Amino acid sequence: MTARDKKDPDRLSVPLMFALHLLPGIIIGAVFYFLAWHSIQRGLTGYLALLITIPLCLVPLELGVLLLWSGRFTGRGSLLGAVRYRRQGSVVDYVALPIVLFLCCGAVSVFISPVSQSLGAQLSPWLPSWATQQALLNGMATCPPTQRFFTQ
Repeated sequence: MTARDKKDPDRLSVPLMFALHLLPGIIIGAVFYFLAWHSIQRGLTGYLALLITIPLCLVPLELGVLLLWSGRFTGRGSLLGAVRYRRQGSVVDYVALPIVLFLCCGAVSVFISPVSQSLGAQLSPWLPSWATQQALLNGMATCPPTQRFFTQ
């Protein structure tokens, strides 16, 4: 533990912060690409691979991060120890704030849409043809009804 950690134990080091933000996404993306490539080779949809990736990879990774966080600050790995904020909410917290959050997200999405479309146009040539959002949706629309039951 460095002198900075002793002064402020809630402060994360920069490499750990980058690891906690980027590594789960990289791992989930790699598992998705692996599963999607294999499922498309077998005549299944890539979207089904995305649905499989969530319980297979996303949930264990997120629980692991919570347990790591809990172990760092409480000394024992517990999911209850990972949640430090336990104040009872008021009616405003449960009704008005979600409405305000929904409206703010809608406003931000309107302003960020051109940036998102531009990035999508610039980055989609780097992706395999089966990995684009449009290809995943088209694959779901053209799959047999038995597969569609599991992907909807």
